[in-house]
Amino acid sequence: MPVSNSPSVRDLATALLAKQKLARTDVDGLLTRALEDQKLTTAERTQIRSVVDKFAAQTDSADAVQRLRSFLDIKGDTLRVLSSQSESNDGVIDAAEAKRILDVVNKDGRLGANDKTSLQAILRGCKLTDEARDVLKVAIGEGGGTPPPPAGTLHDIGLKPLDGKSYGLSADGHITSGPKLTFDAAGAMEMYRGAEALVGTRGTPPLKGVPTALKLKLFDFLQSAFVAGKDTGALPDTTKQRIRSAAATTLLELVEGATAADGDLKKKALDLYLAQGNAEPLHGLRASMFFNLERVGPSLDAGQAKALADLKASVVPAKPPYDEWFAANGGRSFNVKHYAHKECWDYATNPVDQYKAQGFTVVDAKPNGRPPTWVLEKTNNNAPGGAVKARVELVQSHDGIFTSMDDPKTNVILYTGHSNLGGNVSEELRLGANERGSKLVMLAMCRGKQNMHEVANKYPSAHFVTTDNPSYFSSVMPMALGMVEGCLQQRDYEAMKKQTPAIYDVNGKDNYFYPHEPRRYAYYDVDKDGLIDGKGAHRDRIFNLTLRPPTTRRMDGVVRPNTLNPRELDGTHVDHATAFLNTLVTYHVDHGNHTSKFTNSDMDAFLAGGWFDGPADEKVRIQKNSDGTMAVSVNKGLHDQSWAVLGTIVQFEVAKQLLMERNGGQLTKDDEARAMLFAGEYLSYMYCSAEEADQGIAAIAKGTKFFQGTRFDHLYKAVEADGHGYVTDAQMKALIALRP
Repeated sequence: MPVSNSPSVRDLATALLAKQKLARTDVDGLLTRALEDQKLTTAERTQIRSVVDKFAAQTDSADAVQRLRSFLDIKGDTLRVLSSQSESNDGVIDAAEAKRILDVVNKDGRLGANDKTSLQAILRGCKLTDEARDVLKVAIGEGGGTPPPPAGTLHDIGLKPLDGKSYGLSADGHITSGPKLTFDAAGAMEMYRGAEALVGTRGTPPLKGVPTALKLKLFDFLQSAFVAGKDTGALPDTTKQRIRSAAATTLLELVEGATAADGDLKKKALDLYLAQGNAEPLHGLRASMFFNLERVGPSLDAGQAKALADLKASVVPAKPPYDEWFAANGGRSFNVKHYAHKECWDYATNPVDQYKAQGFTVVDAKPNGRPPTWVLEKTNNNAPGGAVKARVELVQSHDGIFTSMDDPKTNVILYTGHSNLGGNVSEELRLGANERGSKLVMLAMCRGKQNMHEVANKYPSAHFVTTDNPSYFSSVMPMALGMVEGCLQQRDYEAMKKQTPAIYDVNGKDNYFYPHEPRRYAYYDVDKDGLIDGKGAHRDRIFNLTLRPPTTRRMDGVVRPNTLNPRELDGTHVDHATAFLNTLVTYHVDHGNHTSKFTNSDMDAFLAGGWFDGPADEKVRIQKNSDGTMAVSVNKGLHDQSWAVLGTIVQFEVAKQLLMERNGGQLTKDDEARAMLFAGEYLSYMYCSAEEADQGIAAIAKGTKFFQGTRFDHLYKAVEADGHGYVTDAQMKALIALRP
């Protein structure tokens, strides 16, 4: 056993005894040290008890004393360590961690007196989410329930183990690792884990070979689950949502596993799925149900086709929310904020002149303002339902795009200009106001798809239009005018697209994703788990709930081991980093003046793959798929890093690993220089702080073969060698010259 150099439990207890009062944070170090060797000795228990005894009567110390008492009341080191580790991850025990605790004490479906005492102690002394508290309260009867009994013999349907557990199908139609499924917080978590095990087992649908009688049992159970999880039911909201998410995923797996031998089971399952999808109140889950049904692509009868059309209409809007706008504005009018980059004027596409050519009148002009602004108006007296007036505030700027998102009277927000490889929009989203009211938002710029998940997650009610590939100044104004004119004519999005004049982007107007086109979901991540919702054969097959955002913002690039479940972590930073990687690699291949071994097959080939649990020396993992795409996942020990540092690490690691592999496993100085430049370009485009840029490069440089000690300003100077933005050979040579 290694000897610890940290103060002993006796030393820490003595220091606490010298205090006048205790805060909860004061005792954290004491408890961590006591469990450093995974056990609590009699002497350590006595030392902790002495602290309790001194401060027991002090009201100001009550929280800390309760924490210590509860720690001592937990029976057994296994539970004591598990609860303490769970709470230490991010300061709170969540439902998944509570379920692990419950599984330890409920192995045989019975709780002894010591088990109940331990759970009560955890409830008293640990910080838990509401859902986690519900999981444990049900187990000890405080929530009106009892620990679930064993489900009995499980039918092996070939599911891959999940978190060290084997899942199967019980005679009652429950997919479980052992306990019978009950409709409470603990049962919801078990049901959800079973759904995760289903979607984690690919190949032949796992339910395909199950006897029909057992499939029918599963179907009956799922019907009951949807009833129990109904939004108006008595269960806690998160429990109801988890039941519905798990039931939806499992039901679609049943659709995929149904065969002709199962009679009308597939029809019944599809009918139930569509009915529940249309009734689902949670937008993200409803959207997930829609695009996952599209993935399966089943043949539908007339009634089902109508139900699917209704589901699509509730997820993918067919037209702007005109009635909502008119109600907010007190009449048949709508207001537009149009932010236009200065180069819209420089490239002979003056927005003011183009609006005037469409019949708009300038009612106010401040061309010398900071920024310059114009107000233009137009009324369409022939609009369906009566006259409609448009008021456009035109701002010559790429700053402040989302500052009016909280104004219900601002209905349309347009941006025409440069994307700065997504950096403009990412920064504006960080600064943007919260959403009030449903708005039509168009970002007419290059490769807006890079920011689609970010916009959709911050503004889920927005009807969002943006680009697939580069769009040019000759195109962005016709597209903006097409949006405004379409609203004046009260058109739906299909008609808007048809009536907008032709543009000369690659693929014409199809270069723009309109709100009514489901293809945009290829770039969304509605549950924020770090897995893009759908691209080709790759779909996020389950809607995640209660994902944990980072609670710190470290910038050292150090992988810190933790007991967090990688599937329970917020993955938006992984989405962000991978989206930029796609853009930079694509531009590098297309325009980079390079001799690197990145090729056309690498363009837009990267998929966000969430988090993984792995060794500290593996920061980023690349998994190659059969269709040529590559899933990029990040070590969960980096979950606490700032978005900028995490993005820096992803750019560097992916470039380094792929170039090294393509050079026979050898890392050359040229290729490591390119990988460093990928990281430097990312930081240059992303408007991060100077500290983040310096720390991000320091985090990767310390582990390099050739570039230890490199700073961000070295990379900045190398990029300035030719002023090019996409990692050129000239920049690579300049960096090597700066860091010989």
